Amino acid sequence: MTRVIRTLVVCMCVVVVASLLRASLPTVQTGSWVSAGNLSQARNGAASVLLPDGRILIIGGDVASQPSNSVEVFNTNGSYSQGAAMSSARSGHSAFLLATGDVLVTGGRTSGGGITNSAEIYDALQNKWTAAPTMVEARAGHTAVQLLDGSLLIVGGENSGGAVSAVEHYSLTDGTFTQAGVLNQARTDAAAAPLNDGRVLIAGGSVLGTDGNSSPVASVEIFDPTTGAATSAAGLSVARAGASATALLDGRVAVIGGNDGLLAIGVRSRVPLRVVIILLCYYRITTQCS
Repeated sequence: MTRVIRTLVVCMCVVVVASLLRASLPTVQTGSWVSAGNLSQARNGAASVLLPDGRILIIGGDVASQPSNSVEVFNTNGSYSQGAAMSSARSGHSAFLLATGDVLVTGGRTSGGGITNSAEIYDALQNKWTAAPTMVEARAGHTAVQLLDGSLLIVGGENSGGAVSAVEHYSLTDGTFTQAGVLNQARTDAAAAPLNDGRVLIAGGSVLGTDGNSSPVASVEIFDPTTGAATSAAGLSVARAGASATALLDGRVAVIGGNDGLLAIGVRSRVPLRVVIILLCYYRITTQCS
């Protein structure tokens, strides 16, 4: 009986805290946009993560055209505050919320133009960064995807050798990175999302051509973490890099926006696609993109 009462008390406390956090959020009319204020520093190539307590962590990016280690927090009352700085300046990195409530940040471009394989973990409760084991490959412009068991798959990106085909797996058990396989096509700035069956869809991105220039592609592949194999899938209707991929509740994946090559990818600009209306590509395991 005592155990049941304790469980009920804990549940009630969680509900109360969640209600208070929700009540402190600014009220926004359905279907409308409102200003959320300004960051203390303008930044490009930053990463952001929703924390378990409802705050948003805004990490690194280019500040005044240089990678930064600064961190800002968007609070539940709509204000901004400074977070603890990372040990390394980064832009084009990835950031992901782990099941522990910590945030894992990997790779990116660093001061001086180099690309790193270092990783850091942010403890939101202590507002503190600690070093994590390094990735197998240095990379920037990569994508992190959460698998069904909560571990992460690190896909694509680029380093001094060009676009990266190697795929890495981050284990929650020991916090280490190991090589998980190889993509059919090395690519950076690709979109990736998990499928319901545990595989991962990797769409588009940019690749290095025989002329030495990068260009967006429409190719799509599906990576199976259990076998480490990648298989080709139906291509996108429009080649694109820097797009987003979102897994929908019905098992489809929406690939949205990106760069279709109107501007040189090498200058790292991000512009809307030539089609003004955002183009969606829905992918089902059993059907093609359209």
